[in-house]
Amino acid sequence: MRFHTTTFCNITRCFIYMKSINLALCFVNEKNYKKTLFFSIKIIIFRKNKFYMGKFKDLFARIIDVADDKIDEIKHEVKKKLDLFDPIEILVYTQYASENKLYVFGRVLENKNIGKAENESSTWDNLVSSYKRINSNEVANANLQFIFQAEIFTTKSNEEGYFSFEITPKIALEYEEKPLSVEVTLLDAPIPFQAGTKGIGEIFLTPPSAEFGVISDIDDTIVVTDATSLLGMAKSTFLENAQTRIAFEGVADWYQALKKGKSGTNDNPFFYVSSSPWNLFDLLYDFLEINKIPNAPILLQDYGFDDKKMLVGTHGEHKLTAIRKILNTYPNLPFVLIGDSGQQDPVIYTQIFKEFPKRISAIYIRDAKVEKTAQTVRDLIAEVAKEGIEIVLFPHSKDAWADCQKKGLL
Repeated sequence: MRFHTTTFCNITRCFIYMKSINLALCFVNEKNYKKTLFFSIKIIIFRKNKFYMGKFKDLFARIIDVADDKIDEIKHEVKKKLDLFDPIEILVYTQYASENKLYVFGRVLENKNIGKAENESSTWDNLVSSYKRINSNEVANANLQFIFQAEIFTTKSNEEGYFSFEITPKIALEYEEKPLSVEVTLLDAPIPFQAGTKGIGEIFLTPPSAEFGVISDIDDTIVVTDATSLLGMAKSTFLENAQTRIAFEGVADWYQALKKGKSGTNDNPFFYVSSSPWNLFDLLYDFLEINKIPNAPILLQDYGFDDKKMLVGTHGEHKLTAIRKILNTYPNLPFVLIGDSGQQDPVIYTQIFKEFPKRISAIYIRDAKVEKTAQTVRDLIAEVAKEGIEIVLFPHSKDAWADCQKKGLL
């Protein structure tokens, strides 16, 4: 996702104000979250300062990154003096594995006790939950342990609380219908924690009988998000919850059919690759489950201001890297790519096709009906067709389903 200067300024301004006001959280109890949130929103709405970015955007972003780190340091010291740390939780994100490679990835955070999504939840409740979710308190330099096949692996969380294990199993992994359950244990942390704190996650293996894999975007591909509009995306992300967010009509049935494939064995693996932040993982995981969309690895990204994160780069690089890794992990498996026309999916998938020409069985792009990009997308589809790359632009899930049947995928 390439940010225009205006959008970047808006997000930067909101980020600075929110981070600054978050220092106030060090002096309030959990019960006062609503008051603090309301105060933060008032400042963001009524503040009129302008940032001139121009060609200094990258430099400015790096300055903001340093400022963000400093604010986090101050916040940490204040909470330490006043003993206001929340309990630690270990999140182990849904990942994938092959018979000879296992990926475990997660994050160490202070637990914000985000309530379970309900249809009856008010807009305000959803906003408070979103605020807690985005306003994460990372725990850096936490010592973690993962035991697998009687071997002990250890690592430390980085400055953003993330940790990872990439393991080559001594004994080749064999496919099981249920995801592999993995457990990561907290050994030590720079803030108080409860002994025995653990996180449990799911790792998906792909059966040898799989006909193909599916790599899908999320926003405006399976869930109505309006990702091309800052206001629209903010509304769907912050004012809705997993129960109230809307899936596109027919997408669950289509995806379940793709999972079964032509053989009907339910063996075809799914992978969700999105540029949403990891902070939204629980929201997206619950959304998939509630809407009966296949459970699968969800690969998101970190948001920030340094040169490795989204607000300075583009979401294209994140998606390309994630998709390449999946294809290289399963070198003998063909894939179906599904995205939308609102952002860069057609360009990204075209690049993947060029790099793996014999591995891509089909490319489907949901027509997001974005006027400013509609002609560009159609021009791209016509241009790549000359190179033998077919991109199917579809308005409704049933149209893509019919094309899958035509291609012999279903």
